Amino acid sequence: MNEHQSNQVESIDVTDPQCNVQVSTRDSNKKPSLLEVLRHHIKSFNGSDDAREWLKHIQSKFSAFNLTFKERFQIIPYFFEDDVFIWYALNQDKVQSYAHLCQLFIHEYFKLKQNSDLDANVDLGTTNKYLLLRQPVVTNEIAHDYGLGFQKDKSSSIQLTGAVVTRPNSKTTPQHITSSSPSQHISSSTQSPNDFNYSNPDEKSFDITMLKEYQFNDKQVQKGLNGLKENINTSFVYQDGILDKLASIPYGKTKRKLFYIPSSMIKHLLISYHNNPLIGGYFAIRRTLEKLKQQFWWPDRPLLFPDN
Repeated sequence: MNEHQSNQVESIDVTDPQCNVQVSTRDSNKKPSLLEVLRHHIKSFNGSDDAREWLKHIQSKFSAFNLTFKERFQIIPYFFEDDVFIWYALNQDKVQSYAHLCQLFIHEYFKLKQNSDLDANVDLGTTNKYLLLRQPVVTNEIAHDYGLGFQKDKSSSIQLTGAVVTRPNSKTTPQHITSSSPSQHISSSTQSPNDFNYSNPDEKSFDITMLKEYQFNDKQVQKGLNGLKENINTSFVYQDGILDKLASIPYGKTKRKLFYIPSSMIKHLLISYHNNPLIGGYFAIRRTLEKLKQQFWWPDRPLLFPDN
C-alpha cells in the first residue's frame, strides 16, 4: 500500500448509520474516516482464522457501506496482517483489480485450508466446499459479465496462477516452476475435456455468442418478430439478426436494450452467473440478480423481478 493510496483512503469521510460506538480521530472536530469506522466492524486477517468466513464477513460490511470496487481495492490491504500482508506485498504488483485480488486470496488461503483438512484425515465430505473453490485466476471481467470465455483453454489461466508467489508453489520442486516447453503446451491442450470437467456434463455454460442461433429456434422469439413487423410501436427492436427488449431507465428519457434470452438458455444463464466467482459467489443474491436485470430479459422475468 503506497502513500498515495493511503491518503485516498484517509480522505474519505463517512458516518456509519448502524454504529453507536464513539470513533476517536486525530481531530475531535472532524468526522471519522471510512477506514477508522471500518476498523470497529472488521477484524484483520492473519491467516489463522477461517478464510471463507472472513471473506464473506468483509464482503457484507463493504456492501453495507455501499463501497465501490475501487474503494474496496484501496481499503482491504489494511486488514491483512503478519504472513498475509507479506503475501500481499509480494503479489501487489500483479494484482489488477479488487475482483482479481479476491481470486488470488481464494486460491491461496482456501486451498491451504483444504490441504490442512486432508492432512488431518478429516472426512472428505466436510472438504467438498473447498474443492468447489479451486477456480483458475481470471482477469477478463467483462467477458465473465457477458458469459464469454467460460470454456476457454484452461492452460493459459493455470500459467497465470503459477506466476503469482504462493506458499504452496514455493514448496514445489524446481521442475514445476520452470517455464513450459512448446511440447508441454501441446500435451496440455490435447488433454481430454473430461480432465477439467468438474460440473454436470448436461449443464452447458451460457455463451452469448450463441444467442442468434438460439433465438432463431425459439417459437416465442419468432412470435415476437412477427409482432414487430405488424406493429412498429413495440417494446422490442431487431438489429443485426438479434431481438432485444427495450427497457425504460428510471428518471431517464431513453431506453436500454436488453438481450432477449430464449427459454432454452435461461437455465444456463442462471447457472453461469451463480457459479461465477466475480459476479456471483460471495456477493449478495440481490446484487447478482440486479446484474442480470440490467443486461438480460425473458418473457417470465417479471416473476423473478416483481418491480418490472
